[in-house]
Amino acid sequence: MVVYWDLDGVLRLFGSYILGYEPQDWNATSEDGKSVIQIVNEHPELCLSAPESEYLPIVNERLEKIHLLTNQLPSWVPYTNRWLNEHIKIQYEVIYTKGPTEKLAMLKPNDVLVEDYPNFSSYEQVALITRAYNRGVNAPLRISNIKEFEAFLETIT
Repeated sequence: MVVYWDLDGVLRLFGSYILGYEPQDWNATSEDGKSVIQIVNEHPELCLSAPESEYLPIVNERLEKIHLLTNQLPSWVPYTNRWLNEHIKIQYEVIYTKGPTEKLAMLKPNDVLVEDYPNFSSYEQVALITRAYNRGVNAPLRISNIKEFEAFLETIT
């Protein structure tokens, strides 16, 4: 079994940092109507200054290595690589994917993806990190707080 980790919304707070508020909807926009992707395309350096999530310090403390699957546009990658080098304190492997379906397609039968994305067709192999924009998703494994996150880590270590 391999546990794969999404980056944005799981280990790096991104949408809320970029928009300046906690989005209630995956397609939320800024006050001037721009999406997170549009804003970051104009200012990819924002990838470097986004804060760690509440879960990253625990990952750094409790795990020896992680495997990341993250969707990043080409102009974002250099900044994301720097962010990873500065914030991930353990050994890691990162695979840049082109979209959410590619992530699920990479999973073998017993693998798990720790993710916050609200629009997968199936959550059978997903440990869903609760965010305001995915509260309506029916996921068999949902992580909503530090205690649940630590319990999840106990099952995979």
